[in-house]
Amino acid sequence: MAKVRGIGAGGKIEVEGLSKFRKDLKKSGADVDPAMKKANNKVAEIVIRGAKALADTKQEIKAAATLSASSTATAARVTGGSTKVPYFGGANFGAYTDRRRIIKNKQKGQSKRGRSTMVRRGERIDKVVKRIEAQHNPNTGSYVSVKRTQTGAVRVIKGWNQFRAKGRRATKWKKGEDQFLYKSVKTMYPTIQKQYQEALDKFTHDAFD
Repeated sequence: MAKVRGIGAGGKIEVEGLSKFRKDLKKSGADVDPAMKKANNKVAEIVIRGAKALADTKQEIKAAATLSASSTATAARVTGGSTKVPYFGGANFGAYTDRRRIIKNKQKGQSKRGRSTMVRRGERIDKVVKRIEAQHNPNTGSYVSVKRTQTGAVRVIKGWNQFRAKGRRATKWKKGEDQFLYKSVKTMYPTIQKQYQEALDKFTHDAFD
């Protein structure tokens, strides 16, 4: 019999024995997949409701509002972010803070400039610039160039410190931690566990009663 197991890395919850449970049922002529997809969607919605309740800052609330369920028979999936809220990852997971970044110019044929390059702690700016400007685009024949000030100095900005509430410290990225999504899975775990167990019990009862 499949059973719900505890929370793993990244807020992952596994239904132990589900794969064998599905195979055994299919052999008997019963298809559990529609029921599991429905259960997974319900679980995803539970996570989304919890995440929206946990979202605290203005950025987090806007990011959590983009969450949507797109589940399958084998997984409850929650995705977030949109063109209007491209900062979902930073709002939920935080970012590297107080890190120097080198801004690059737009390359020939590109509508946007390339992603800025982070300077590691202890690295010299001139060495990083040399590495950047050695990059060659074979499609356009051009080399990457860095943005410079009017005096010719390399344009360097400090970030990513924009993920914060007014008056608070910037949200730092830390492995395995987040602001509302994974936290929701942990907070709502008893409800999620109950939802899965009820779905499995109901299907088993309906299939073999």
